[in-house]
Amino acid sequence: GACAYVRYTGDGGWKAEVRPNVERALFLAGCWEYNNRGLVYTPQSGNWADEYIQQGYVLSDQLLYMLALRSAALLYDNRVWLAKAEYLRQVLQVNYWPRASLADQDLVYHPHAYHQQVEQSEKGKRGETAHWLPAFSPSGYATYFDGLAHALALLTSLGDDEQRQEAERYVQDLEAEIGSALLPAFWPIIRPGELAWEALEANHLYGELKNQPYKYHNGGLWPVLTGLYAVGLTLHGQQERGKHLLAAINAANAQGGEKERWGFAEYHHGQTHESLGTNYLAWSAAAGVLAHQAVWQGRNPLFV
Repeated sequence: GACAYVRYTGDGGWKAEVRPNVERALFLAGCWEYNNRGLVYTPQSGNWADEYIQQGYVLSDQLLYMLALRSAALLYDNRVWLAKAEYLRQVLQVNYWPRASLADQDLVYHPHAYHQQVEQSEKGKRGETAHWLPAFSPSGYATYFDGLAHALALLTSLGDDEQRQEAERYVQDLEAEIGSALLPAFWPIIRPGELAWEALEANHLYGELKNQPYKYHNGGLWPVLTGLYAVGLTLHGQQERGKHLLAAINAANAQGGEKERWGFAEYHHGQTHESLGTNYLAWSAAAGVLAHQAVWQGRNPLFV
């Protein structure tokens, strides 16, 4: 964010002022590479999905790290940061879409988990990989769909055209299943009685469990994720799809307000599509602004 602001405004004074902060932030992120091999390790409740059961080497967090490295490298002309960002891109492309043809590459981070995932996909136990996988750890791969990871993957042009097209087909199939073009935080939902439900139920901060089926991160539909994804689509020439998502964002943001005001709700129910969470949120409003600028002005908010 700091780098994007400087690149947009050209504020050289602020660029110099925030450089120590940028350097410290990247140093801290490097400290989270527990084995010093490029990927940061996220503990449970350690990212935006604060009450979901996601941990390990989480793709969305790696993509944010890569974006930060690349943005800072371009702004401050730092070849070390740029080289690290490019190496991280290679690692992500190999490890988050496991394929038999890549299973013996040196870039494979956890060979046992990787081979196990490839074997289970080939045997049909987990199905063929149709999208970027959200996370892995020494215990194996998670295989659910991660909305933020896919938005960031598009924005950073992760992978090749075939992978982007396959992931987009999955997203369109999700839209048909859910009945809304808004992206879910994660999908499929976790239901009471399923293996993961007990862990999900135990991992919440306050008295009420937010992650009931189709709510919050458990299948809730988020305008902010959809806005980022729409920007990514337009960067890859899919303006009509971007317009379609922008219309869905605007329709969702118009719900739930008082006295005919737009509600800009935090998220929407994954089944009924009603507005839920906190109203009048800047990031829900920003989703529409970012998507509009990308679709109609061809602007990329990340400047990288």
